[in-house]
Amino acid sequence: MAREIRYEDGGQALAGYFAPAAGGGPAPGVLIVHAWLGITDSIKARADRLARAGYAAFACDVFGRPTDIAAGPHPMIGPFRNDRRLFRRRVRAGLDALCGQPEVIAGRVAAMGYCFGGNAVLELARDGAPVRGVVSFHGELDTPLPAGPSDIRGKILVLSGDADPVVPFEKVAAFREEMRRAGADWEIVLYGGAKHSFTGEGSLGPEKTPEAVFHPQAEARSWQRTLQFFREIFAA
Repeated sequence: MAREIRYEDGGQALAGYFAPAAGGGPAPGVLIVHAWLGITDSIKARADRLARAGYAAFACDVFGRPTDIAAGPHPMIGPFRNDRRLFRRRVRAGLDALCGQPEVIAGRVAAMGYCFGGNAVLELARDGAPVRGVVSFHGELDTPLPAGPSDIRGKILVLSGDADPVVPFEKVAAFREEMRRAGADWEIVLYGGAKHSFTGEGSLGPEKTPEAVFHPQAEARSWQRTLQFFREIFAA
């Protein structure tokens, strides 16, 4: 049965959504980091999908409070984008909460995130977190704290829209150079015609967020590529 997990970071109370793997028993764990809208029903549904696929999934809580949709994303994500050490620590707290669950096999964890959460899991990897791999769905790729040689311990999969105005190709190329310099094991997949939030996570629809629009084909292909990636990194 899925359950809420309460934890904290630096005095901030947090509450995430944990879905143990179907069938019971310990399984590899996957941390999910939400977009600027927080832990929505859609994010919970993704955790449930991963559970059905055989993973123990935990949608962590970065904000510790509900999102004010009318105010837009910046009040929510700004403090973390402006303080990457806080960002990394907060996501690490979620990873620690996942690893502390008895349904998770020690040492067999990964992370995935959407938009803001995609940026989050890349920061987690740059910070040397003990994850086998991370998947960034239409996440921003820049950082003021780039990875150095041997900093990244897990494999990197970046899934981005080729028509994304938030993450244009110049930023993709810059990220590629960072990964090269860091000696990381990385892969970038670009989906033609897809904009930001092509999975639908973080999008409020084409009228309210024209730069961030659901793209069914990119959503379907990116999910299948992610499941393939998890099979690869957890095979050994």
